[in-house]
Amino acid sequence: MQDPRNLSWNQFNQARRFPLLFGCNPVSRDGHFMIPDDLLVGLYLSYGLGHGLDDPGGFYLGSLLYWRTGLSLAIHYCGPGDEAGATIAETTIDLTSERRTASLLGLNRRFFYGHVVFGTFSGLEKQPAGQWLFQPDAAPIDPFCIRPTVSEISALYVQNAGKTLGPFYGDITLAAGERITLSVRSADGLLQCLEDPPSETGTEVVIHADADGGNGGASGSPVETINGVEPDENGNVTILG
Repeated sequence: MQDPRNLSWNQFNQARRFPLLFGCNPVSRDGHFMIPDDLLVGLYLSYGLGHGLDDPGGFYLGSLLYWRTGLSLAIHYCGPGDEAGATIAETTIDLTSERRTASLLGLNRRFFYGHVVFGTFSGLEKQPAGQWLFQPDAAPIDPFCIRPTVSEISALYVQNAGKTLGPFYGDITLAAGERITLSVRSADGLLQCLEDPPSETGTEVVIHADADGGNGGASGSPVETINGVEPDENGNVTILG
């Protein structure tokens, strides 16, 4: 976890380009603004595969808007053969306090989420205010910070007795139990659970229970498969997100 309160993490990354790619020269297109090394000390961006973003090395800091009391930056993507990059996530902060984390808001929140860890603003204060644009090779994001996900299920919510818990992200483990029902709601009707979906439409999580529903018989189990995944010896099903 990239913790802005971790002084060792801050001090180490304030002396290098990270989360920008090592060896890059983060100067704006017009040459008037340079991203200070101490400004950014961490970045994490997760996105769903299958939307033309096939190259983890194609992400870069494409624009930065700086005024004396605030800062806004945008992450762009430019893939192989693309003539120009496109904005895919951004964040805005005020400059009242240093060493903190800000959420990256994806322009399509269903496929993008992440955060930026800011260091100090001493180097930024030496730069001119204004809006600055960067070429893909000027401020590329280190691919270590980019986490593509195979599944397009970006979050899991659990409803229990009228209460909703979540969202839960990452690798989700469903523990075996009685009377479990899962359903997927999609506003635009597009939801691919697997590359080869188990249903004809590919728009649902498919749960297959045994004949007795796990309510009787020594050989019964509550759930046989979820999207084709069988339970382990303890009756638990793990779905990798």
